[in-house]
Amino acid sequence: MACSGPPVTSVALNLYAPSGQSPLTGVTWLNFTFSGPNLASPTTKLVAASGGTAALTGLPTTSDVTVTVEGLPAFDPATGTPAALSRGSAVAVDFAKPSTLNLFIALVDQFALATSATGSAQALSAARAGHTATLLKDGRVLIAGGGTFLGAASGTPLPSTIIGSVEIFDPRDGSITSIATPCSGTGTALCTPRAYHTATLLKDGRVVLVGGLTFATGGALVSTRAIELFSPTTNSFSASSTQLTENGDRAYHTATLRADGTVLIAGGARYSNQTATPLATADIYTSSPELIAATSTTLATARLLHSATTLKDGRILIAGGQGSSSVLSSTEIFDSTFSPGPTLATARTAHAALRLDATYVVLIGGFATPADPGSITGSIEFYNQDTSALDATKTISLITPRAAHDIALTSGGRILVSGGVTRSGTDQWKVIAAETIEANGSGGFRSRATTAATLQGRSFHRATALANSFVLLSGGLSVDGAATWVTLSHAELYNPP
Repeated sequence: MACSGPPVTSVALNLYAPSGQSPLTGVTWLNFTFSGPNLASPTTKLVAASGGTAALTGLPTTSDVTVTVEGLPAFDPATGTPAALSRGSAVAVDFAKPSTLNLFIALVDQFALATSATGSAQALSAARAGHTATLLKDGRVLIAGGGTFLGAASGTPLPSTIIGSVEIFDPRDGSITSIATPCSGTGTALCTPRAYHTATLLKDGRVVLVGGLTFATGGALVSTRAIELFSPTTNSFSASSTQLTENGDRAYHTATLRADGTVLIAGGARYSNQTATPLATADIYTSSPELIAATSTTLATARLLHSATTLKDGRILIAGGQGSSSVLSSTEIFDSTFSPGPTLATARTAHAALRLDATYVVLIGGFATPADPGSITGSIEFYNQDTSALDATKTISLITPRAAHDIALTSGGRILVSGGVTRSGTDQWKVIAAETIEANGSGGFRSRATTAATLQGRSFHRATALANSFVLLSGGLSVDGAATWVTLSHAELYNPP
């Protein structure tokens, strides 16, 4: 085994499984792979499966090791290694300090309850939707703000309460814990409780929270100008020394990190007197020294619930969204100023978009008419970054049309599409099916249903791709038998193939 030092005697292994799953059933062998920047090349170790504990010997005495374990059935080595039944992974393991290695293992292409290393199912301490879930540089997930929702499941839901609490999911032991330290001068972890805000990871590892809905003195629901910062070193928030520009309070906006470390805060809506007014304005936030400034030009079209995706050349693609009177098919490109982009084939809002690879940005689903279940689309469009145009040759659709869903790019290059609301069936405001968008092997793409559905139907939730290859689904809204919103504390993990 190639390594940077002599092997340690052994490391105690604790394989722990999610509640309600038996990922070692049918497993005869555990195939371990060790890789990392301090190893000359990845190495493997095949160990007979004998329950959830074992001692691994001959390991490299080094740090920052990624350990992956695959549960394999009985097989003949002469015929090749079979597909894994289950898989788990841990990152940034330090074998220079021998200790117990906790490895979460779950069935492949299925969803599992978030579970701690002690075997207990994990949930959010506060049910929430319209929150943010941001992957930190150390691999943890910061779950901040949001609200609880009541009333008939229709339209874009408005919170009945705004949440000031914050929780952290730690994949190293599977735990979800609340931040105990309140922001100075407040009784909550957040300096300003907020929902439908943004949370952007900065280059220095801090997270900036911008805007959102909050309750003003007197109880009116309004959008806010407030900005605050999370420090992963102290696990606490502090109010920013600046705030959004005058009349720039907003929710339902986007906040996108630029190559120079600044953040583009674009569009959204000003909310007051029970009315959301779409915005065309945009601000640039600088974190050090803190500064906020309006962009020199504005969006050509005011929009909220749009998408903003950083392209490989550093420009930002603003797409779709809800305008003053209709859902938009227009796009705009930001590169110090805003300029027109290509027109989408399908107008969409409350959709999802991400940069798939060096060529394509993918735009998925959404409403074609504001909050109208009859207008939910299964359309998928591919923006080509090389030609700055939409690729009409890519003509796939979602298996289940949906809006208010979330997506995540897995380590294998697949897009997980989870949750949302759908127009199909009698319960048109909930979807439990999940699917992936992936390469079809012949230069194109396909939609594929996951082996199992999500454990909990949800919309207005968050899907966060973790460093250990799993995807965390947190919170969101479901619908009860009386067709009213139910706010969720449920958390689950997807294990991609």
